[in-house]
Amino acid sequence: MKELREITQTIEVPTNTGVEGFLHVMREVLRLPRIQRIAIESNGKFTFTRLQRPDVENNLNVSFDHLSPYYVIRNSEMKEMNYPESMSSLAVVANMLDAVGTKGFSPTAFIVSTQTTLWSWLRFSDAVSLSDQDALLGYPVFHDQKIPDTVLVLCASLDRSTSLIDTKFSIKVEMRKRASILDEEIEIR
Repeated sequence: MKELREITQTIEVPTNTGVEGFLHVMREVLRLPRIQRIAIESNGKFTFTRLQRPDVENNLNVSFDHLSPYYVIRNSEMKEMNYPESMSSLAVVANMLDAVGTKGFSPTAFIVSTQTTLWSWLRFSDAVSLSDQDALLGYPVFHDQKIPDTVLVLCASLDRSTSLIDTKFSIKVEMRKRASILDEEIEIR
């Protein structure tokens, strides 16, 4: 039998997959033979060392597609919410929260684009400037590049202590800018 060599591999867990991303990598790694060490770093890196025959090149490739926020909402019931042009952004968010509660679900998280207009929508509509952009009204905010920049999605599940992956229902709104005097052309004489 050939001598085994030690191989170290690092997998970066996408931040938008949360704890489920780390658990997914852990499950995949533990399926491999001869694991020697596992290290999970706070910056989203999962490093493991295993023994492998020198004639075998076999790196672990982990797909996170099924854990992405876009995939999660695509596989749940979704309703699009319309609102009057004059409604403020905070009122829209409050209506979203109310709608999921009315359907018997508990809010889990918000999902926006990686280039979202959410923060400017809140600032210009209601003069609200939030210092923490990882959460909105106490719910985590996840980012996904497949979500349009002007869309806000609220995810909901059957109970409060679940993660994004447990989403059963979601509400989507198109974040519209409220009309203001600056949006109209005016003639000065």
